[in-house]
Amino acid sequence: MKLDKLDDAIAAVRDDEAPAGVAESAAARVWERLEPHTDVRPVEAIHGCADVMALLPAYRRGELKAARALLVEDHLRECTACRAAFREPGARRLSILPWRAASPQAKPETRRVGRYAVAASILLAVGLSAWGVRQTFFAVPAGSRASVQSVSGALHRLDGGRALVLAPGEALGEGDLVRTARGARAVLRLRDGSSVEMSERAELKVTARGNDTTVHLERGSIIVEAAKRRTGHLLVASSDCTVSVTGTV
Repeated sequence: MKLDKLDDAIAAVRDDEAPAGVAESAAARVWERLEPHTDVRPVEAIHGCADVMALLPAYRRGELKAARALLVEDHLRECTACRAAFREPGARRLSILPWRAASPQAKPETRRVGRYAVAASILLAVGLSAWGVRQTFFAVPAGSRASVQSVSGALHRLDGGRALVLAPGEALGEGDLVRTARGARAVLRLRDGSSVEMSERAELKVTARGNDTTVHLERGSIIVEAAKRRTGHLLVASSDCTVSVTGTV
């Protein structure tokens, strides 16, 4: 019923017509307010190619006011004949967007920006390649990835369909998935001395490759306090981003 009333209201507004003379008087009031700021009046409107051709010399010299110049440019976008006349020898060259005189420095600047973009792309490709080689060929170190430092409430290690309770001092291996229960908190100590504080219902696992350690946050929130490192990186990865933690919280 509410949608029917809304449709009826929209239809009533759409079909409503202003009384005769109201639109004309409103337009006149608008033009009175705009007159001090523009030279475009209905009597000065451009009606066709002949009017545009007559204005082209002044347009080339930059003598038209902004409003008249906009009308000429709008016509030049649509009319091939007038655009060809404007591009006669000696006329200034038009750019595509917007229809203004092309700056002599525009093309060299574009080439310069293009070279910088190519250089940046090459550096990015080299960096990604180096990172891929590192991740592919660096061996996975042996040993535990973290240990349980403290628990308030319940902390579980998920093993298939089982949830095993973890106590302070127990170690976590490569990719062991742990989760805090409702209202619980836990602190894990990573192999490099960094600490990870887990909020309630947080879920994560820790992996290592070479000298890099990655905390994979599956759900919830954590606070990571990074220890000082001489080599490698401490990374926190979520479903939509990976962050490198460097000597901070």
